[in-house]
Amino acid sequence: MAWDIPSPNNVGSGFLQGLDTGSTLLQRLLQNKLYKAQAEREQKMAELPFGGANVPGAPGQIVGLEMIKGLYGEGSPQYLQALQAFNLDQQSDKSRINYQDKLAETLPIRYTTPEGRQIIEQSNVNQGYSPAGTPQGQPIAPGQVPYQAPSSQGNTTPEGRHYGLRQIKSDVPASVLQKNLYATNIEKTLSNINLDELTAYNGPKGALKLQQDQALDAIGIAPERYQKYKQADKLLGFLTSQIRQFYGDSIQPAAMEMLAKKLDPRGLFTSSNTGKESFNAVTGILGKELQTYRDAAKDADTYLGNNPSQTESSENTPITFVRDKNGKIVRGG
Repeated sequence: MAWDIPSPNNVGSGFLQGLDTGSTLLQRLLQNKLYKAQAEREQKMAELPFGGANVPGAPGQIVGLEMIKGLYGEGSPQYLQALQAFNLDQQSDKSRINYQDKLAETLPIRYTTPEGRQIIEQSNVNQGYSPAGTPQGQPIAPGQVPYQAPSSQGNTTPEGRHYGLRQIKSDVPASVLQKNLYATNIEKTLSNINLDELTAYNGPKGALKLQQDQALDAIGIAPERYQKYKQADKLLGFLTSQIRQFYGDSIQPAAMEMLAKKLDPRGLFTSSNTGKESFNAVTGILGKELQTYRDAAKDADTYLGNNPSQTESSENTPITFVRDKNGKIVRGG
């Protein structure tokens, strides 16, 4: 085999050619190693779940968590920290979803008018629920007292009656509400007046008997009929002041004095029956005026001149006062 011996003139070019050949071999070697590394990497990726691809959302987090577990081990700090972060993220998502669900449940209340919201809340509490509709017996917020179940009186809870009172105060003028309170006081006093006891000394004979009993009272031996008479007399005076309070500035003092005289069933020349009938007639008119304010707190027709008491149920019938078998005045139909 013949070797080409470079001439002295070709030594430099041969050296350079050798360098080029070596460089090419080195590049091929490195390229082969790179190809091998890439092949190994692809092989490892193929062995991973989903080929090592990043799955979006919670599944991707689970895949990533398993990859860290396989890479570092189940008891490694890296895996434990990743697991803690994953659990916190899941709890946050669950809390957010629960909050959104609760908001969706309260849409009917939050999207209605203030009046509509009060109606819904009142309906809830009358059933023993919280205003927002929390199940019966459960507080609307942790630590609060649960709402009470409906009572037998009107099928309402104390909270429901609170809503009803707030609704009345919102819808009815304050002056009408005040008149209704005065009317209630008048009715209470009327129910405690016994006409038989109040008219026990009517007529000439009664007047004479009254003087005798007054003399007995002066020495401390007043009979029982006189004591009951004095109690009824005090109630009548109290009733007069309540009527004056009810009418207020709408009635002149002279007219009030005349009304008080008509209301008093006693008299020297008035029999017991006549006095009672007169008293019942006056209190009957008074009862109808009291009922006007009752109606005004329930229906707007009263302000327009209509009388709901004539068209509605018996609970709205005009107020009348009658005497029971004991002579005591009671509210009638």
